[in-house]
Amino acid sequence: MAGLRNVVGAVDGTLIPIQNPPNSNNTFRCRKQFPALNATFIVDSWGRILYANPRSTGSTHDSFVLEHSTARRRINAINCPQGFALIGDKAYKNDGRLMTPIARPVTRHEKKFNKMHAKTRVIVEQVYGMLKRRFPALSSRMRYEPAKCARMVLAAAVLWNYGLDKGHGVQRGRGPINNFYPMPPASRNVRNDVIASL
Repeated sequence: MAGLRNVVGAVDGTLIPIQNPPNSNNTFRCRKQFPALNATFIVDSWGRILYANPRSTGSTHDSFVLEHSTARRRINAINCPQGFALIGDKAYKNDGRLMTPIARPVTRHEKKFNKMHAKTRVIVEQVYGMLKRRFPALSSRMRYEPAKCARMVLAAAVLWNYGLDKGHGVQRGRGPINNFYPMPPASRNVRNDVIASL
């Protein structure tokens, strides 16, 4: 999809509105000034949710949520093949396992990379939109304790994947995010290697 190689999934966070818990001292208040959970998902090219963490407060930054997640520890350990990476928006830190867009692209290759990156990463945004339409409770203010709201988000993610298995959800025929052309195992900066290959 979009020609960006060596991508195993796209990561992003979304805000799930909740009722402000008593005595929370605004820790659930998000940047948009309403109480929320910050749900971080990793989604593959078919729209399958590979990882969901809806347990963070709305005031928690996306990059902090990912950096302290079990998914990040697994990716750093063994699960992400050498030379392959996740992609995320500028909220995340670019490293050997997570590619972000170039902040100020100068060369035509950097500009092309950013365009391909955006076209590839859009799948996670599409899944959020479709998930919230399929499960409207995720868009309206949930009136339960945060732990129960988080379980509801996880249940929606499981049901979403079940729906994909049954042929519902993301349109079929989209194809995978990557073409699985392995990069040299010694590659430490995946993003620069991808740009150089354009």
